[in-house]
Order: sequence, then C-alpha cells, then structure tokens
Amino acid sequence: MNLNPIYTDPYSPQALKQEWSELCLAIPRLRIREAAATLNVSEAELLATECGSTVTRLNLDWPLIFESLSATGPVMALTRNDFAVHETTGLYTVTDHSDDGCRVESNTVNLQLLTQVIHVAFGVKEASPNGPRFSLQFFAADGSAIHKLYMTAASDLKMYHALIKQLTSADQSQHQAIQSPPRFNRFNIATFNSRRVTQTTTHLHRDTEDFYSGLIKMGIVSPLVETSSSTLTFLRPDLFHPVLNKVAAQDLYITICVRNYGCIQVYQGPIQNIRITGPWFNILDEHFSLHLNTEAVSGFRVNTQSTDGKQVLKTLEIIDANHQMIALILLNAGQETDNVNLWNELIAEEISRGNCLG
Repeated sequence: MNLNPIYTDPYSPQALKQEWSELCLAIPRLRIREAAATLNVSEAELLATECGSTVTRLNLDWPLIFESLSATGPVMALTRNDFAVHETTGLYTVTDHSDDGCRVESNTVNLQLLTQVIHVAFGVKEASPNGPRFSLQFFAADGSAIHKLYMTAASDLKMYHALIKQLTSADQSQHQAIQSPPRFNRFNIATFNSRRVTQTTTHLHRDTEDFYSGLIKMGIVSPLVETSSSTLTFLRPDLFHPVLNKVAAQDLYITICVRNYGCIQVYQGPIQNIRITGPWFNILDEHFSLHLNTEAVSGFRVNTQSTDGKQVLKTLEIIDANHQMIALILLNAGQETDNVNLWNELIAEEISRGNCLG
C-alpha cells in the first residue's frame, strides 16, 4: 500500500480512494479518523474522494444552515479532540450567531462553534447496522474535523435532504485543497472571543485560560473566575474511574466539557452507564456519551478557584503528558449546598488518601 504524504499537492484522489478501500477491507470497522492517520492524509481529503457518490461538498451558507438545523429535530452533535469524544443528542437550537460563530443551547445540546475556523463542509451518507446514516460534517482549513452532526431516528430527513440540496456546491471534484497544518501543537486553540479569532503558541496556561474564557462566555462558569486565585493539586490518572463511579452513585449533576480549536461542547446532568472497553473509558447514557482514551491521561488537576478567600469553583481538569487539558469536569452551577459539599468532599477524600502526584 502506497501511503500519500500529508499536505502534498497534487495527489491522486483515485489512488487515495483505492488505498482507503483496501485499508477498510484489511481492518473492518476502521473509523475514518484512524484511516486518515494511517494513510497520512486529513479526514477532509479522504471524504472528498467519495464526492459524487456518498459525499456532497457544500457551500457554507451559515444563516440557511442555522435556520434549517433548528427545524431538523433531534440530532447527535459530536465534538472531539485527539483523546476525547463528546456526543450529545437533542435539538440543535441556535440561540445566537454572528460572522465569528454561533451558540447552540437546547434541552441537551450545548456548544459554541467558531464558524470562522470552518473552511469546508460535507453532507455524508454511510452504511450502518441500522441502515443508511446521514450527517453534516465541518472541517478546518487543514482538513481536520471540527464538528459533526448525525441525523437520528427522530430527525426530519426530508428537511436534511432539502438542506443538502440547497447547499450543494458546484465543485464536486474528488480533490480537496487544504492548507498546511498550523505550526503549533494540537491543543493550541482559537480564542473564543466574539470580536476576533486568534491563535496562540506561547504558554500552556493560555490553553487553560482560553478554555475557561469560552465557558464563561457560554455562561457555564462564573465571570468571578477571571479575577480569582487558583490552587492546583495533581491526582493520579487511575482515579478517573472510581471518582466518576462515585459521582454516578451520588446522582450528582455535573458538567463535562470537551473542545478542539473550533468548538466547545458541554453536557450538564447526571451520569449513569459507565463502561470500560480496552483503553477507552465510556459514559453511554441516553442523550450523552463520552469516550476518553485513558492511555493519554497523565493525571488530574484539581483546580480550586476562589475570590476574596471564598471558594467559587472546584474543577477536575483531565490532562495529558504535556499538562494540557483533554476534558474538564465540574459541578453544575446553582446546586444545593449539600451537593456542593458532597462534590468537594469527594475530591478532598482522594487528596487526603495520598492519591496526589509529585
């Protein structure tokens, strides 16, 4: 199998399509993200090889997209980074949008999407055990996936197909032009700022600041955090399963956040169905799923933030070997004092048992 070097133009879409087909035969159930990595190309380049068949390249008419998605009925929204996949199912209700991005907030789907980061979109039809599966997928200029929307059994497929027809681009070639990847690591993100989109390569603490600033803008975290002081405690990586089991047993309403450099997606509520599959820690609930690659987790930061000596936020920051955040977990705002105390005691118990790193 001849692997195409990434970001080399031109390449042969026909050869790439053949290599993808051979790879799928050799490794059944291989996901497109892993296939793209194996073939040394981006997801967008791989999908484009199916244009004219099961994939449709789309124009980015955001007002039409937002209006139509709000009327499509329940969808499954998916946002991921290298080590975590966050899925929520519900209405895709766009509550605010501008030239920079949009805010989606409904019964369960809660996210902020930076449309400035998105350069190409596809309508995708793929086979599944339950029949054809339809999705709308958005990609950055380097061909990496930013956000995906999958139709569900309760979605209005007539609305979806009408939207795809209206958005269909005149360009349905099987070649997808992409830009070279940014010269910074995978977790340097776009700042979630309504006035501009910036990118940074400087300090790791900016990674944390940008994550929290995005959550402040979404109303997930109090603005008080901007002026608060922080105390960091590091916990061992193998505590993730027992800590989340305790959260599930206590029926605590928590917030779980995953982001990449173009989207922050949030779930707020209880968790119930926890399963371990190989290296993957999974939460598999009715309207929410989380898939976390535990092999990438180097530990937790317990971030206790306070203003004027009063505790306002205690979060679990799941970090990788570079101390950059994979995901963020905190207690939902506005809960009763008993639940706040229970959450704090749960974390304090692990610290007191000597489960700290370093």
